[in-house]
Amino acid sequence: MGTSMESSRFADGVSRWFAAGIHPHEVGRDGGSVTDYAEFLGNPGFSAFGEVGLDYYYDYSDRKSQRAVFAAFAELASRESVPLVVHCRCEDTSDSAFNDAFSILADFASDGGEFVLHCFTGTPEWVDRFLELGALFGMAGIVTFPKASNVRDALRRIPLGHLLLETDAPWLAPVPFRGKRNHSKHLPLIAAKVAEIKGVAVGVVEEATTRNGFRLFVDWRGVPERGKGGES
Repeated sequence: MGTSMESSRFADGVSRWFAAGIHPHEVGRDGGSVTDYAEFLGNPGFSAFGEVGLDYYYDYSDRKSQRAVFAAFAELASRESVPLVVHCRCEDTSDSAFNDAFSILADFASDGGEFVLHCFTGTPEWVDRFLELGALFGMAGIVTFPKASNVRDALRRIPLGHLLLETDAPWLAPVPFRGKRNHSKHLPLIAAKVAEIKGVAVGVVEEATTRNGFRLFVDWRGVPERGKGGES
């Protein structure tokens, strides 16, 4: 998943499927404009614009600029019928990033746009609100952390049809590998924890999240998978 033009181009070169975007930390540092990212639209394997969104936790970029870049990506994605991978983070005591993200995504969703809230750490109440927009929610290794009861509470409100699994590698390795480098081989641990919390078999979680992932990232393209009859 791209966080700048440089990393987006790198992802395009090494990944079967990739997303291209400007992470909120990189706003003002990326050196290009949102319209430059249209170059990825015809690339084999391009699956979404992202990681884009708002980060009011670290505030590495000023919030007004973050909102402007995020809104521009939402507009580009809407025009081209491309999904979004959305970063949204703020202080535990503040819903400001979620409020601002919801405002931008409400317009995007009203035009038929689809998106996933990457590594979701919001409240159950925000789950309900974003479900009104058709959101999908990404669950990462944090769901296994002993003190992450807020994430598990949110997970209980998310229907399986709106759930994705992710690593956020190289960070957020699940228990018992917390603090070590994360990678995709840890996904079964995340799936197992999600299944435990949802009270279903692991296979049910695996099937649902795989289906959701293909629907969001692949089906909209209407082209063969890279390496399977399409360009390689």
